Amino acid sequence: MATSIKVAIRVRPFNKREKELGCTLIVDMQGNSTILANPEDPTDKKTFAFDYSYWSHDGYIFDDSTKTDIPAPGNTKFKGQNEVYSDMGVEILTNAFKGYNSCIFAYGQTGSGKSYSIVGCQGSNLGILPRVCEAIFGVNKDVSPDTKIELSVKVGMIEIYNEKVFDLYVDPSKRTADGLKIRENPKTGVFLEGLK
Repeated sequence: MATSIKVAIRVRPFNKREKELGCTLIVDMQGNSTILANPEDPTDKKTFAFDYSYWSHDGYIFDDSTKTDIPAPGNTKFKGQNEVYSDMGVEILTNAFKGYNSCIFAYGQTGSGKSYSIVGCQGSNLGILPRVCEAIFGVNKDVSPDTKIELSVKVGMIEIYNEKVFDLYVDPSKRTADGLKIRENPKTGVFLEGLK
């Protein structure tokens, strides 16, 4: 059953700074539930339900043959880029082919893993966006030469930071300090003026 909005949360591995500081992990995941423990009282826990909860903190190895993070032997908890795309990217792709506008909104502080989930890195650790693009432009490979398919694809990437909207396709040195202006057209709705 499709719905308009899906909410997912993903926990990344500790970064170098967090390891050096000896940070304590206070997050756990069970199914689609995310559990937060009070760092001062680990028995005090709060559980939150989401559409998807992705455990990417540990329990994985890097597979040189596929260039992919995969679950370590015996680990069923780890969820990598493949699972994120399978759950969320495929639905976005399906809706796009039905003619619906689709949007991924990644929220979190700097360094929380937004870019990795959305863009990813080389090899099979590609994020949602490049996988969706590969699928969109690969659709013609499976179609008979007699069948005509017309695709119109527009992709925008923006950053909202300190209540200002910035176009991520524009060189940062060429951006205005005020960001993009948010406008509304009575016929087409809300848009960002000057978005590439």
